[in-house]
Amino acid sequence: MLNNVLKTIRIECDDEGRLRLLTWGHDNTPILKGAGADYILQQIEEYLAGKRKTFDVKLCFDNGTEFQQKVWQALYEIPFSDVVTYKELADKVGTHPRAIGGAVGKNPIPIIVPCHRVVAQQAIGGFSAVGGAEIKKEFLDLEKKEQE
Repeated sequence: MLNNVLKTIRIECDDEGRLRLLTWGHDNTPILKGAGADYILQQIEEYLAGKRKTFDVKLCFDNGTEFQQKVWQALYEIPFSDVVTYKELADKVGTHPRAIGGAVGKNPIPIIVPCHRVVAQQAIGGFSAVGGAEIKKEFLDLEKKEQE
């Protein structure tokens, strides 16, 4: 399923070249909008090929509330292959796990802002991007494999 991400990826950058949206699975062809989108696509290709663990991307969180932006920034700081629970992230941000789940589900920049690294205490948890929990598991497996 990870191979299908690149076939239908949509990357949108603002006028300053900051990434503001990354999605996949909605159209039959990739859509790259704005300066820097090609460079971001290259980095995602490298990540999916197991050749990249961090991203060199400027982010734009202007499409979220102040609370969502705070959560997304906390997500962005989760290191490659680390996994945290919704509760752990809630404790870090100073809120309730359900509030974290809502903000994580609205993350406009999956992969680079790694919402797939947040799991439930006794399960993998949901994933709002196309592919759901199945693709979330694939992202986690990819990162685990690269750590071995």
